[in-house]
Amino acid sequence: MTAQAAGHAPVVDVDDPTTWPQPLAAFVQQRVEESELEELDLYVDLPLHELEAEARRMLAGCLVRARHCTRLLDHEAEAIRSQGLRPLDLALVRERLDQVFERGLLTEEQHALLVRENSLTGGR
Repeated sequence: MTAQAAGHAPVVDVDDPTTWPQPLAAFVQQRVEESELEELDLYVDLPLHELEAEARRMLAGCLVRARHCTRLLDHEAEAIRSQGLRPLDLALVRERLDQVFERGLLTEEQHALLVRENSLTGGR
């Protein structure tokens, strides 16, 4: 019996498109076809920009399974324990970079570079 049939929310594995709700799978496929990318290695490479909220709505009522591998510093692990996971955005990236800099784990130059050029700023 599936989780959904048992009365539970369906589980969506972000790395397994076969688990995605059909509207989301169709939405992503359409974006892939419309994209100007010659090759798409990962769906995370697909630029959604203003369409991200629409994609998120298609996951309403689902449990989303994702894997994240990184080394957390002690203060980062404590923040997750006390605040839970937070959506990745520029504010969170800046907060984490500032905290690491304040603890002396980044030089001023490294901090400035990472604030200016990270995956969310696109090097802007």
